[in-house]
Amino acid sequence: MKRWIAMLTAWMLLMTCMPALADETNEDTKDLFSDRDLTQNYKADKAVPIDLNAQSGTLTITAEGIYVLTGTMNGQVRITAPEDAKVQLVLSDAHINSGSAAVIVA
Repeated sequence: MKRWIAMLTAWMLLMTCMPALADETNEDTKDLFSDRDLTQNYKADKAVPIDLNAQSGTLTITAEGIYVLTGTMNGQVRITAPEDAKVQLVLSDAHINSGSAAVIVA
């Protein structure tokens, strides 16, 4: 009986804490993403194709645009475009590996 009461008490404490935890972790993302970010299409005629098989080390993107990455690369994609530049990466069967750092950095 004591075990059952202890489990019930623990469950009740957990349930009372859950809403508070959820409020702390739910970040308002409306300012982080535009409508364009939330769609899964892009204007192929305006896109810059990049073959990752021809790259090594760090691929640096410095300008606004749509970039379609395909192929395999060991290294990193680094976006250094200005803060207000709209850069869209389309990963189309892209495989990027890095043993020591994030593969896409902005």
